[in-house]
Amino acid sequence: SGDPAARVLKPDLVAEGTSVMAAVPGGWDVVSGTSVAAARVSGLAAVLLSRPGATPGRVRSALLTTAHPLADIGLSSGAGEAVLHPTPSLVAAVPARHYREWLTGDRATVNQPHLLLSNGVHRGRRTLTNVGRRPVRISASVEGFEGAATVTPATAVLRPGASLRFEVLAEGLPRRSDDGAVVWRTGAGRETRIAVVVTR
Repeated sequence: SGDPAARVLKPDLVAEGTSVMAAVPGGWDVVSGTSVAAARVSGLAAVLLSRPGATPGRVRSALLTTAHPLADIGLSSGAGEAVLHPTPSLVAAVPARHYREWLTGDRATVNQPHLLLSNGVHRGRRTLTNVGRRPVRISASVEGFEGAATVTPATAVLRPGASLRFEVLAEGLPRRSDDGAVVWRTGAGRETRIAVVVTR
């Protein structure tokens, strides 16, 4: 499980790692464990990296924002289960300066493709960039929260290379954590999910 005080959601995501049929020297076997799950995510990342314009940062963003949501999300399973989707046109890019700010203790500003709100801070901001070749019209909704949550702005049109900075406000729950997601949808029906966890 992740650290609710770290301001970074961990694990990033989860992957199937139980009773997986895999190639082994001399044939095949049914294996389980973290090594199996890690190999699955590595394979998905390799496929995404083979696509035009891919970078490690874009691949990480794609894996997290297209993960299949699970009932037990948050500090147990991060953004959800890793699956392979078409490369999204919206990316949560992390500029180099954000890593410098991270090293000086400002973890909240790093543009991670998720939000962990804690220590009484129930407001967070993220930036999405259109890395596609065409303008895209997007609209947002909040899903899965038990407490009230909003996203502002909730609609935008992004030309290629343009970015949108949005704010999430989540009230949380009085005695326990709350979680959900901000889901950005394009006119073509593609989804970009930003997992949000509000801890106590």
